[in-house]
Amino acid sequence: MDKKNQLNISVFSYNIFWKIMVEPSPLANSLGKEQIDMLKSNILTNILGVKNYYNPFFYCFQEAENNSLITKLFEPNQYDCYVGISKPEHILTIWQKKFFSAKLIIDGEFEPGRPFSIFVFKDLRFKIEFVLINIHAGHHHNTLETIFEPIQKSIDKNKKKFKKFDIKRILISGDFNRDIGSQIIAEPDKYTLKINLSTYKFFPFKSNNKTCCSLEGYGYNKNCDQIIDSMCEPILTHQLNKEPWYNPKSSDHVAILSVVKNFI
Repeated sequence: MDKKNQLNISVFSYNIFWKIMVEPSPLANSLGKEQIDMLKSNILTNILGVKNYYNPFFYCFQEAENNSLITKLFEPNQYDCYVGISKPEHILTIWQKKFFSAKLIIDGEFEPGRPFSIFVFKDLRFKIEFVLINIHAGHHHNTLETIFEPIQKSIDKNKKKFKKFDIKRILISGDFNRDIGSQIIAEPDKYTLKINLSTYKFFPFKSNNKTCCSLEGYGYNKNCDQIIDSMCEPILTHQLNKEPWYNPKSSDHVAILSVVKNFI
């Protein structure tokens, strides 16, 4: 692999199902403590697996209750992390601080219990600034009103803070609770965000992933967990349950690893 490809940006996303992670679990009576402990252990093993096999630059977790179990898997001298909240849900973002520095962090929510975190990162390799947004969207049909408009309102509310940055791209990763890629294909000019004087459109792409929702390790029928990029179509959105080391009986969502093009 040439050096340019090695510098591509990798983003891991995993909705880890709060009913498994929180203590005490509301599923304890129906599933039993032994089953809950097994599912939780498998979730943590999956996170370690992607860290050891792929070592992504970014980790985006949704429904990240009891998140100290996750952060202690990451060496504090190598990784930074941030926990956002829209009560009662937490959303966790982790990144490799050797390559990326967080210059601005803004918390927001689509509705109570559905948070998003907006980051302005500086890519220390290329000295370029960009936005990454970790989201957990609600179950609503109007994507413009329920995802893009709340994000835009948070950006507008903090527009003075954004003026100091020269944003080159916007990445949105997480649980969209819809097939956002297909929606952008259908209406490529509809979904945009504005920062400073620039308008960012997101590139349409087709993904056949099925990432939601089952605790059985099979039977997934929805493409909810994705990444969208304002610079180019993602190079890869890979369902990690295709890996031999992945424990499918874990969260009700499948973890995904996405790769987007670097700035060269």
